Amino acid sequence: MLNDAIRLALPPGILAQAPERESEPRVSFTNQLIVCEIHDVIAYGNSYIVKGAGTSRMLATVLMDTSGLPIGARDATMLTPGAKVLCYMSDDYYPTIMGVLPSPVGSPLVGAPDSITAAAKVGLYGDPAHENIITSDQNCFINFADGRPVDNVPGDWGKFNELGMGVFLGKFMSFMRASDICKLETFYLDNLLRLFAYNYQHYTACSETEAFNDEGEWTNISSSTPYPWEALGFPSQFATDFDKGNTSPLDGKFGIEPKEDNQLGLWRIRTFEGFLGEGRRTIVCVPDISATSVNVYGNMPYKGVLEEHIGLDGAYTLRSAKSIMFEKTIFIPIPTEIAPRDNPEGDTDFDNAAGIGETLVEFPNPTIANLDDKIAYDQQKYNTEGLDLRTKDWEFNEDVMIGGLVVEQDPLTPYSDFESVKPTVAEEDIDHRKKEKYYKGRSFFGFTDDGGFLIETADGSTLRMVNGNIELSCPGDTVVRAGRTVQTWSGRDVIIKAHKSIDVSSATEDVRIKADRNLMALGGNSGTGGVLVENRAVEGSYFPGMDSSGQDDANNPNIGGLLLKSARGKFSVIGDTLHLRSTGGDLVLDGSDGDQDIVLFGKEYKRYLKQKSLEVISASSADIEDGSSEDSSVIEHTRSQYALTVGPTLFSTPTFSLLNQSADGNSSAFLMKGSISLDGAAISTGGFTGDGPSNAGAFSELKNELRQLQNTSFTELGVDAETYLRDPASIGAISEYVGVSFRASDKLSLGTMKIYEAPWQRRFRKTAEISAGGKYGGSVFVESIVHQRVDNDGNDTGSETMPFPGKLAWTSGEESMFVQYDPKFYNMDSTGGTPKPKSDGYDVGTLEDAVEGPFEAQYPIND
Repeated sequence: MLNDAIRLALPPGILAQAPERESEPRVSFTNQLIVCEIHDVIAYGNSYIVKGAGTSRMLATVLMDTSGLPIGARDATMLTPGAKVLCYMSDDYYPTIMGVLPSPVGSPLVGAPDSITAAAKVGLYGDPAHENIITSDQNCFINFADGRPVDNVPGDWGKFNELGMGVFLGKFMSFMRASDICKLETFYLDNLLRLFAYNYQHYTACSETEAFNDEGEWTNISSSTPYPWEALGFPSQFATDFDKGNTSPLDGKFGIEPKEDNQLGLWRIRTFEGFLGEGRRTIVCVPDISATSVNVYGNMPYKGVLEEHIGLDGAYTLRSAKSIMFEKTIFIPIPTEIAPRDNPEGDTDFDNAAGIGETLVEFPNPTIANLDDKIAYDQQKYNTEGLDLRTKDWEFNEDVMIGGLVVEQDPLTPYSDFESVKPTVAEEDIDHRKKEKYYKGRSFFGFTDDGGFLIETADGSTLRMVNGNIELSCPGDTVVRAGRTVQTWSGRDVIIKAHKSIDVSSATEDVRIKADRNLMALGGNSGTGGVLVENRAVEGSYFPGMDSSGQDDANNPNIGGLLLKSARGKFSVIGDTLHLRSTGGDLVLDGSDGDQDIVLFGKEYKRYLKQKSLEVISASSADIEDGSSEDSSVIEHTRSQYALTVGPTLFSTPTFSLLNQSADGNSSAFLMKGSISLDGAAISTGGFTGDGPSNAGAFSELKNELRQLQNTSFTELGVDAETYLRDPASIGAISEYVGVSFRASDKLSLGTMKIYEAPWQRRFRKTAEISAGGKYGGSVFVESIVHQRVDNDGNDTGSETMPFPGKLAWTSGEESMFVQYDPKFYNMDSTGGTPKPKSDGYDVGTLEDAVEGPFEAQYPIND
């Protein structure tokens, strides 16, 4: 008879009790242990239907090692039908299963038992101590393992099922497993933990990770968001409701369970590793926070703002819609926790625990001038926004640097050596084995928000690619070396300025300078110096632009001398004193191969000759060379002889007339040392020589022409050379209006061009200002005025000009182009360099304004 209390505790019909009826007396097994077989199991009722030899089917329970009450730990182990159990029979209680009797397997090799550790050298197949007992028929060994692991050793405890799943506690190892590739192992020795997962999933309040083998393609996907409502798939408009525990407009089902069966989280950072990432791909994305529904498959549009990809082929890609920064520095403030996160005295705002609406002001779009401020602000304020908004829980120590240093980099001052000195170095104890050296100095590599590119080194050198321009700047030397060719192509102008000298040389071949309009060169602008164009080569064997055979060869000219050529215009040489000298060969003046005049115009004309003079007048250039033609006149004068030969063309007669006439028109005697040879008659004013006075009329005509020539100017006679020399438009007349000048600032099409003070210039200036008592006292770029021209008396005249960027930009505020900027968030002065502490304030609304001015007396150089 069942105990009434127990009967009432069982659900109706669970035992399918029949109405009580009278039965025949049965053998009593009270207070006995009998062997029964389990026929059925009522698992959720912790009950068994058992039957023993000579008994009817009975309801039995099992002996437990827990409290057996609704509170406390409870055993979930259930026996299976068919098991042989040992039951204790009692009149006061149900039959109680005291234990399970193992069933003999028969042969020790029957079945496929599991193992605790794969390939273990102990147990059924690896126990040499009991090998004879197991394999000998005489010992009548019977295998009662019932599928237990074959590598059990004394002292082991565990539970295993027929699928190999189980928990185990051994002497030095414990585990919980589903299989050999899905388990958690812990080891006593070395305190080692191993986690095996063929497929893996991990979930937290705001993240999830899945690693899986999808039909032979393995992928690991990690997703996270800072906000728990987004992890549930709700946009930010429901954040306030979530924070305060209220229901949302989504039909009141805003809670832990998803509203939709296929509801997904709004993940801001996702990493794909393996097949779907083809290596590894991390994406930072911005969800549509204005959405009015939860996120389900294919529902929420994302905007990508960063991607990092490591390809299986070794390719690396980093893309960002914002800025990218890499910095070497010794100043990295570390956050320190000052209160536990669950401390009610800390940042626990129960009305706004999620910090809705709390954010820092972003730095405005920077200019070239305040990039240092932008970097300091981002890396010390904006990038640490979460910590900065939790000042009751976290703080930054802003004074601790590596090696006990107090500034990030040394002050920068001008230096004369090719290389600057190394910055200060400090040593830091890294661990018990070694120290490491750390140099002062900040270097930076980054891409700005607007797509610019910046490299800055510790010595102030910079490479800037911003606003469509490239700027390369350094306090020392800029060296460009090429193994072959250096090319510079400019769509407009090429500007080269030097504070001292400019040297251009070609080691083995030519230097060419070409101008499609004017080619100007100026020397001696300071009042000293000059212009030297020198050739030291021996004259070439063939003409420039031709090879030795006379064929055109523009690719390999052999000039072999100094040539000045103006084939399409006038060639003029103007100087206070003009001296032409040939050092080895002839001095030749050629009037277009005898077709144009050679005019000498001066107060006096003097010739000093060491050997002789020769003058040939002929219609043929060839005859001029040797004077052999009869149609020519030759005058040759040596130290011992004066020979005059006149061709018949002078008076259209072979007669030679000789006249010696004084300035008053009176004839005088003709005196000559030496001999005179005539082809014809010699005629004098007092008589005739030779054949008679047949040419007296011609001679008289010549005398009249000579008298007229003495009293008449060249201009009146219509001489072209005199007209050229007296013409106001000629080079001679306008020589004082000729000169080298530079374009004005407003003629250079500079537009809004600004030249910003480089970081090294700023550090020069700030250091020198402090040492000089507030005013910069270092070396500056000095540019002298270039007047438009110099008159014939040597006086500067005309407009004042200066090289690029022009006089106005250099000397006055009318075209201020030089921009100076003193950072607000970053120190650059004689105390060194370091971002200013946050305690000084990071109010971007009070950024310093850049100061524009002329270049004169304020453009620092490393002189």
